[in-house]
Amino acid sequence: MVLRNSRDRATARVIRKQDWHPTSRPLLIQSHIPKTGGKTIRRWLEKEIPTWEIRSRSDLLAGPPGPDFQIYLGHLRPDVLTRSSVFTTGQLREITRFVFIRNPYARIVSLYSHKKRFGYEASFDAFLDEVSRAWRGRSSDDRRLRMMSRPMSYWVRAPGWPGWTHIFHTEKMDEAIQTLQNMFGLESTPTPIDHWPDYTSDVIGESEKKKIEAMYRHDFRNFDYPLVVPEKYRAKT
Repeated sequence: MVLRNSRDRATARVIRKQDWHPTSRPLLIQSHIPKTGGKTIRRWLEKEIPTWEIRSRSDLLAGPPGPDFQIYLGHLRPDVLTRSSVFTTGQLREITRFVFIRNPYARIVSLYSHKKRFGYEASFDAFLDEVSRAWRGRSSDDRRLRMMSRPMSYWVRAPGWPGWTHIFHTEKMDEAIQTLQNMFGLESTPTPIDHWPDYTSDVIGESEKKKIEAMYRHDFRNFDYPLVVPEKYRAKT
C-alpha cells in the first residue's frame, strides 16, 4: 500500500480504526530503546510471531502487512502511535506494551563499545563530551548519536503514552524471557546479539562517573538505579 497524498493517509487512518477488532489488533508493542538488548528480543520474537517493524511515520501510515501482526517500534518513541491517530489511546491500552531499560552506566559504555567496533578512537571521556554536544547539535551525525544516547526517560515517559504493562530490566534478562515465554506460549529462547569478546568495560573513573550521572540523572532517579558504578565498568587505578 503506497500513500501518495494526504487524502490517502487520512483514508488509511479511518480504515485502520474501522478494521480494529480482536482478531486483527496487535497483541504486543515493543519499543526498542537503543543499547538495552532490544534487538535480541526482537529477532527472537519475529521468528515466532508475525511482526511489523515501524522505523518511520510512513511505515505506520502504510499499515501492517496482514491481520495477525505484532508491532515492533524500532528506535521510535511510542507516542508516535498516539500522535498518528492510527490507533486510539483506548485501543492501545488493550495491548501488551513492553520495553527494556538498562543500568545507565552499562548502557553508555555499550554505546561507546559499539562505536569503537566501527573505528572510533577517542577516549571514553571525550566520547561523553561528544554525546553532550550531539544533544544540542543539528547535523545528521548529531541526530544519529542523539537518538542512540538519549536518556531512557525520553522513551519510557513519552507524552500522551498510556504507560507500559511491563518494564523489563536488561540486568534480569532471564526473568524477562521467562515472562515473555509464558505470555505467548513460547518454548524457544533468544540468541544473544552483539556479543563481542573485546567489549569495552573498565573505563569509568571519577570524572566519567560525574558526567554520566549528570547526563542521565533522570534515568537514575526514575528507574531507581543506584549511583554506584558496577565493578565491571570501573577504571582500574
